[in-house]
Amino acid sequence: ALFGSLALDGLDAVALDEADGQLDLAEKSLANWTSLNASHRTAIATVERWERSLEKAAGRVELDEATLAAAKDQWQAWLRERNIPDTFLPETMVDFRGQVESAGIELGKVNDMRHRIEAIEEDIRLYTTKVELLADKYSVSKMTSPSRNIGGVADSLIERHTVARDALNLRKKAEEQARDATTTHERQRDTLKKTQLAQEELLSTAGAEDPNILRTMAEDNDSRVEFTRKADDYLTRLRRLSGPGDALDEFRKKLSGTDPQSVEEEAHRVEDDLTALNEKAIELREERARAELQIENISSEEESSRLRIERSSLLERLNKQARDWSKLRLAEELLRRARDKFQKERQPDVVRHAKSFFTTVTDGRYKDLYAPIGEQTINVVDWNGATKEPRQLSEGTRNQLHLAVSFGFIRELTTRTESLPVVVDEILVNFDHERGPRAAEAFADLSKTNQVLVFTCHPAMVEMFQAASPGAQVIDLEATETQYSMPLS
Repeated sequence: ALFGSLALDGLDAVALDEADGQLDLAEKSLANWTSLNASHRTAIATVERWERSLEKAAGRVELDEATLAAAKDQWQAWLRERNIPDTFLPETMVDFRGQVESAGIELGKVNDMRHRIEAIEEDIRLYTTKVELLADKYSVSKMTSPSRNIGGVADSLIERHTVARDALNLRKKAEEQARDATTTHERQRDTLKKTQLAQEELLSTAGAEDPNILRTMAEDNDSRVEFTRKADDYLTRLRRLSGPGDALDEFRKKLSGTDPQSVEEEAHRVEDDLTALNEKAIELREERARAELQIENISSEEESSRLRIERSSLLERLNKQARDWSKLRLAEELLRRARDKFQKERQPDVVRHAKSFFTTVTDGRYKDLYAPIGEQTINVVDWNGATKEPRQLSEGTRNQLHLAVSFGFIRELTTRTESLPVVVDEILVNFDHERGPRAAEAFADLSKTNQVLVFTCHPAMVEMFQAASPGAQVIDLEATETQYSMPLS
């Protein structure tokens, strides 16, 4: 009954499969039509929005043209009111105004110089008047033309003033010296009186008639004190040699039976014996040292032989290790050079494309970059050959290096697969005024192989990309905050 209602009577399984396939194709076509219809409606809405934007822009253009015409009429009226030729334009008036201001500044400088000259002339007049008054006061002759001789008159007055000042200083110094001499003389006179009174009192106390007798008495007293001191010293020495008490008395008795000559002869004999004993002691010490050295040599022959054998073994090991070290050092240097050559000549295509972009953006400040073998990083080489890691770069340069690597990946992917669109948002916001335009030119070059969409809300960024790619299309998205989308291709 179902087959009959669908007019499918007599169909077999093969026909059903074909019908199922046709239904699938129909469903796909319907889905495709639905999608195209939605795209069509979206395109119609977009066109309508652009038409409204175009109408608004046309209205703004008309308003701006009217405003410009009114401004030109006002400018011509302003020129006529001031009898200025109507050939003057606002642009030339800016330069003319600048020239007028410069002339005003120069005129101010001239007036200031005139005032300074007048002040200097007034100072000269006052100086001349004062010099003439002093010249008349001190009878200094001057010529008929004071303007030519006033300097000589002033020099003469200054010289006289210097001489008088020096003489006055000498007089003051002499007066001070005279006062000091008077004070010193009075002090010495008082000291002399006190000394004379003390001398008279001392002579009276000592019972001497004059100072010479007192001086002789003092010398005798000094001699007596010296002899007493020497006697005490000798007694102390005798007590040290003999001992105190009876031993000292016994020693004195022995000394009383001798004479100085025999004591001196005995002292010389004892000194000779002492010298001979010292020489003998020196000989014995030298002989002992030689004997100790012989004993030490005899006992250390076996140890010395063992140490020599050990030294030879160590030298042989040292030579072997030195040869091994030389081989290893040479191998290390060869490996380093091979690695550097490989890193320089066999860098991945990603790094080569990134190098081109990075060198262009930095204007040659960084001439090379490479990926070290076995490391997950990229190093850069600056213009004088110094190698730097990313952490040693400034934040802005690191951002540019990251963008360069992204460019490298895009270029490499384009060579192996179908070109894909590149979408960036505020990509150059942290670039300076020199590297930003160069990066924009790199994006313009990239748009030759890939579609590039740049989102930004900065009008200056729009101008930068338009300067780099004059054919870039600017789309106002009319979002909550003004943004621009620029398809570069």
